[in-house]
Amino acid sequence: MGPARLQFHAQGKPLLAFEEKFFNFETVTEGTVVSHEFKFTNKGEGDLVIAGVTADCGCVTISYTPNTSLPPGGVGSVTARVNTAGKEGVQEYNVIIDSNSEGGTVKLFIRGIVSKATEKQKTDSVSP
Repeated sequence: MGPARLQFHAQGKPLLAFEEKFFNFETVTEGTVVSHEFKFTNKGEGDLVIAGVTADCGCVTISYTPNTSLPPGGVGSVTARVNTAGKEGVQEYNVIIDSNSEGGTVKLFIRGIVSKATEKQKTDSVSP
């Protein structure tokens, strides 16, 4: 019997692929909280790990599962919530995803128009 042969299988790279990278929330009234789920698939050949997700505005909060290994073909999502309180006019936000995916960083875009709330709408939103 000959010497044992070691076989190493190089793991391929993961590929973070979003169903969509742009969300337009159209027109909402000031004070509305807009939420959107960006769904993705690991279309690569290695395990995908999302290291971090950030937004360019403190009015955007992000939900995702950090540092979880997602196998090839696995699906996940990043949910962004925009608080429009104190905002008016055209609003644009970026959500940046850092991962071990081929290509590195992915940027998602959120856009919409916020109309000024009337005094009645403001008092209605404060009422119990």
